[in-house]
Amino acid sequence: MIVFITSIKHPKKSKSYKRVWYLLNNTLSSVCNQINQNFRIIVVHNKILPLKHNANKISRFTDFIEVDFPPTNQDMTGLKIDRGSKYAIGLVAAKKYNPDYIMFFDADDYIGNNISKYANENLNHNGWIISKGYYLLGNRIRERRGFNGICGTSNIYNYKLISSKISKKITLKSTQEEILKSTNETYLKKILGSHVYAKRYFENKGKPLGEFLDFCAIRVMTTGENHSDHVNADLKVIKTIPHKKKWHSITRAERKYFGIRIQALLSNIINSKFNNIKSRTNKLLLMLNS
Repeated sequence: MIVFITSIKHPKKSKSYKRVWYLLNNTLSSVCNQINQNFRIIVVHNKILPLKHNANKISRFTDFIEVDFPPTNQDMTGLKIDRGSKYAIGLVAAKKYNPDYIMFFDADDYIGNNISKYANENLNHNGWIISKGYYLLGNRIRERRGFNGICGTSNIYNYKLISSKISKKITLKSTQEEILKSTNETYLKKILGSHVYAKRYFENKGKPLGEFLDFCAIRVMTTGENHSDHVNADLKVIKTIPHKKKWHSITRAERKYFGIRIQALLSNIINSKFNNIKSRTNKLLLMLNS
């Protein structure tokens, strides 16, 4: 089994907490589309809001774990502490499922429908990095290589490997202070609280992560609630992205419908075997309009 884990920022650190949950709702809908349904989802949050669509399906697979952590600073250190401590709780919550793998994902991204299938058919590995994905920016979409370097929806870990440094003293009722005291600071911030250091970290430990072969994740950019929006990272990336011709445009009408239905049909774009982004996107749009 694989357990997908995400964390939600503190309501006081959100521009619109309702929008945070709207984005999460779309994301969870994409996660629930797994071909192989031997999976569970854990969402660690400070305050729960009702889901607006696909609620019954999402609820069948998802545990919502509430914590009483204080709001952290919105610099990168604060973000890593918040995410890392919530992911520690998520790992504790996942234990009851006796999972083989864990995948951390950002609460405003989308993932493909083949991840659970691949993980459940390939047991006893250290895990994988997702190095190929997509950017979705307004009415434009494009492929992105080196995806694991820029998106938190990019690492799949063997559960025993990723949870090996989580103290047995941590429970679902642990405070953030208790977690910080009982967890190695570097591990909390750089492995649980971040995604960019994992590949090298586990290589150095003699536990290298493999590479997930398919395009299987989309980063939705400039949502207004991305963690990176607070440090203008998305805008910087957008300005420096080369080869603008590789962006495929979607019309306003298509984008509106695309936004409504993408959570249900996402896998048809990121798991299709066409040769380029345009043909994959066109196939999805044909399905959307059928």
